[in-house]
Amino acid sequence: MAKINTEYDVGAAFEAIEEELISSMIRNMERHKVEEIEEDKQWSMWQAEQLKALEKYRKQNKKKFGKEFKEINKKIDRLILEANKDGQLDQEAEILKAIKKGFPAKKVSPGGTAEFFKVNDRKLNALLEATSSDMQKAENAVLRRANDQYRKAIFNAQMYANSGAGTYEKAVDMATKDFLSAGLNCIAYANGARHTLADYADMAIRTASKRAYLQGEGEKRQEWGLHLVIINKRGSPCPKCLPFVGKIMIDDVWSGGSRKDGKYPLLSSAIAAGLYHPRCRDSHTTYFPGITTVDPKYNRQELADIEDTAKQEARQQYVERQEKRFERLADYSLDPENQQRYQQKQKEWKQMVAEKETSGSIIEAQKKANDLGVKYALYDDLPLAMANEINDALETIPKDIRPAFVGDSATLEAYRGAKLPRKSNQFYGVHIDISPTGLCLGRNETTGRMNYDFDIQGQMIGISKKYNTAEKITKNKISEQKKYAEKHGNKWFFNEDGKSTPYHEIGHVYEDAKGLPDGFEKDATRWAAESGCDMLKNPKEAWAEAWGAYHTQNKELPEYIAKYIDQATEKPIAKPVDSGTMISGARITDIFSKEADEFAEMYYKEIRSFSTDAKKIAGNLNKKESDIRKIKSYLFEDKSLLDTDTGEWRRFDPDCAIAQSWQRLMIGKDIKPHDKTLIEHELLEMKIKKENPNMEHWKAHEIASEKYDYPKEATEYYGNLEKHKKNK
Repeated sequence: MAKINTEYDVGAAFEAIEEELISSMIRNMERHKVEEIEEDKQWSMWQAEQLKALEKYRKQNKKKFGKEFKEINKKIDRLILEANKDGQLDQEAEILKAIKKGFPAKKVSPGGTAEFFKVNDRKLNALLEATSSDMQKAENAVLRRANDQYRKAIFNAQMYANSGAGTYEKAVDMATKDFLSAGLNCIAYANGARHTLADYADMAIRTASKRAYLQGEGEKRQEWGLHLVIINKRGSPCPKCLPFVGKIMIDDVWSGGSRKDGKYPLLSSAIAAGLYHPRCRDSHTTYFPGITTVDPKYNRQELADIEDTAKQEARQQYVERQEKRFERLADYSLDPENQQRYQQKQKEWKQMVAEKETSGSIIEAQKKANDLGVKYALYDDLPLAMANEINDALETIPKDIRPAFVGDSATLEAYRGAKLPRKSNQFYGVHIDISPTGLCLGRNETTGRMNYDFDIQGQMIGISKKYNTAEKITKNKISEQKKYAEKHGNKWFFNEDGKSTPYHEIGHVYEDAKGLPDGFEKDATRWAAESGCDMLKNPKEAWAEAWGAYHTQNKELPEYIAKYIDQATEKPIAKPVDSGTMISGARITDIFSKEADEFAEMYYKEIRSFSTDAKKIAGNLNKKESDIRKIKSYLFEDKSLLDTDTGEWRRFDPDCAIAQSWQRLMIGKDIKPHDKTLIEHELLEMKIKKENPNMEHWKAHEIASEKYDYPKEATEYYGNLEKHKKNK
């Protein structure tokens, strides 16, 4: 076993155990292969072999991992005790620093604090015992979960084989897909979210270590008779802890404080309201009156940045989970085609992980811009989301032509040493050459003279100080677009999405450095005529608009324009499935293929844009239009599924079989029996969930499938198509 010195090591150790449990299971299935998958006799023999292997698997895991769990648990205890000791040492150092600065403090007599320390010892022991007990329950749960998933896969593999899976490997992959997607998520939280042992351990150990550390700090404060603390202000506090940041409080939890210590709120009441929740990264320090500086409250811009950061972190975590999900599917699928498909998916999500590693503060965003080759990145007067968007845009052009300055328009004017031709409420973004005299860096306080950077040359990019968020830009663009159309009959902008603005300006930087590619001006003239956008009549503006449209994935960008950007950009975007497949999907017979995934994703978006599909389907099936509308909302539009990873509601994942069923039902031609079953299944599933609001989705789905088994019918239909395709 690897060394365990931190909370990260604990999580990694449990993750390794989970990987071994899955790997061992898949090896058993790979070892005992059914050669003739349509022979029931062979499947019966296979199931008997697998059940024997399962019993051996269960016993071996209990023996092997039981020992490992004991060793890990001992090290968890050590981590918690060390955290408590660190808290004491760090706090004593802080107190001694304050005394050196003149704070009057002395240790309380031992007799006065003896009882308090006994209570604190009992608290620490209780924390150790509770953590150990919880971890043992979780460890037993992961072994049970592995056994249950193995047993389920044994019996489901034959069902998928009989439904037309085609090969043994594909049948096993279909039987194990759900649990490989989720991992061994053996821990159910109160909000319905399910988590793996590694994830739960990470949360539990971090939380316990933090509490032990705070308890150690509290003990040391008690020794010196100090009971006041202040919640630290940091770049991006947890939303739950935000109301308490910067406040002075009485520590009645760890330092033995009480209301006698002043007219301050109690720390216990803040904790009851959400402070120091699991995985919390906020903290407090001792408040020394007359010594400690109280930071000002967050201003509106900082609050907006905090909200943006929270959203970005949630998105980043989701992307990382998807990357991990497809890594498991790629590693443990048996069929080579499935392995290749999942590897491609993992690669796509991994790229998104790298792309979405956004900065968590303005300082970090400025440093990233510097690392990208920008000498002067001044984001102080821009929202964090816009700063991150600019950084993403910078990465689309070669490093040697990136601008020398990025920031807001007012700071750009100050550094340029001259006013811009237009005010910031007359544009959204601006690019301009640095003056031949260089950049004005401000007045030297000693000499009173202006400082300049005479050596710097290149481009400057500025975002309007007034329209400094994507939302503000979008809103104003839509308004201006309407006015222009009423006056001139044509549109002005091609991109109304405010996110395109930084990319538009970066497109100008590229064009200034590299020029327009051969053939672009001719195609831009065609584009301007076809789109009715007057801005595109200027080839340079057309290039910048194309750069913005391409990188924000504006679907209206024609392919004959997109090809130029695709060849020029440093971050080309993966090509979508061709439009013929998007329109019909008729060529798809393997609903588990990459082509099927791409079609489903695109067609679900199309369905959400339809306005008459519910009426057409109701007419074709002689059903109530209101029922079909409810099904459409449930399947495609609403957040109808509780995500067991996050505990949040989200839309269902696109499904190729459902997409094609909806398509046939809407067109009214070649409707299959399972298409009609889909409607009955969803109506019943919605009814079950409405009558049983606390029932998990999978259970409602299972009950509905007993009467209207759409998954089985669809799998059999596509299995027969695949067989027919192979026999041709």
